[in-house]
Amino acid sequence: KKVRTLTLKDAMALIHANYGLGESADALFMRATQVMIDFYNEEVELKDGVLDFLEYCRSQGVKMCIASATAPDLIELALVHCGIETYFSKIFSCGTIGKGKSEPDVFLLAADFLGEDITNTWVFEDSLVAIETAVKIGMPTVGIYDRFNFGQEKIREIATEYIDRGETLMKLVR
Repeated sequence: KKVRTLTLKDAMALIHANYGLGESADALFMRATQVMIDFYNEEVELKDGVLDFLEYCRSQGVKMCIASATAPDLIELALVHCGIETYFSKIFSCGTIGKGKSEPDVFLLAADFLGEDITNTWVFEDSLVAIETAVKIGMPTVGIYDRFNFGQEKIREIATEYIDRGETLMKLVR
């Protein structure tokens, strides 16, 4: 539970310190980074309906950016691999600003960049911690089911909208 809100570097340092995995925290971080590079560059896939939703948003003039706990270079790999790099005007990363999604900073930076009040800036998330943070500061949220993330029932309960398994983001348009 402790690593869920940490940057990857901090998470690997904690795991090394507590469990002695890896030769060092830096070595563990480098290995985890390589695994992520390979995944984002070769395996990551869009959830069903994402491309249609992004295209719809673009056609409506919706400005979009990314606020993620993932490092910007890894995000860029994933965007290119999935062919959606042109939909987003900027990437904000928790690692770059030094605060995880348990703090609102990355969401506030994104809203400011988009030129919108936080009450008009939607956060799309599959992370309970991130949804809780966004809700706490008054941002509307779309919770997105992900079988790998804990707290789906709580996300469904507190998110403004929820995309369940078998549903797509196009549910928001229809």
